[in-house]
Amino acid sequence: MILVAGSLHLDLIIDTPHLPREDETVAGRSVSRAFGGKGGNQAVAAARMEARVAMAGRVGDDGFAAELLAGLDRGGVDATRVQRGLGASGMSVALTLPGGGYGAVIVSAANLDIDASAIDLPEGLTWLLLQNEVPE
Repeated sequence: MILVAGSLHLDLIIDTPHLPREDETVAGRSVSRAFGGKGGNQAVAAARMEARVAMAGRVGDDGFAAELLAGLDRGGVDATRVQRGLGASGMSVALTLPGGGYGAVIVSAANLDIDASAIDLPEGLTWLLLQNEVPE
């Protein structure tokens, strides 16, 4: 059993011809949403490798929370250790460039309020995976 303790972000991905300069507005080409956060991505990747995986993280009470929990469920990750709180869930806005480069802004939000003392370790735990995107 692997326990991933870390961040969950809903990613908004915008394809843009270039990164905006200060005070510039750029017309994007498309927008999409994706399940993310370094912790969430590692949890789903491990589950895809057929590992038993549990996620310890935190989401808020907004619409992003439901999408993040659904992403863990679709990925085959046990989300019973994901804490829920008030306010915003973690999110990021990624601006992707035609040549493959990008820039991003993250808002950690609920990720910063994770309560380590409230995380119960799963039975049969063999690995704890951290990304250092949540408070120590």
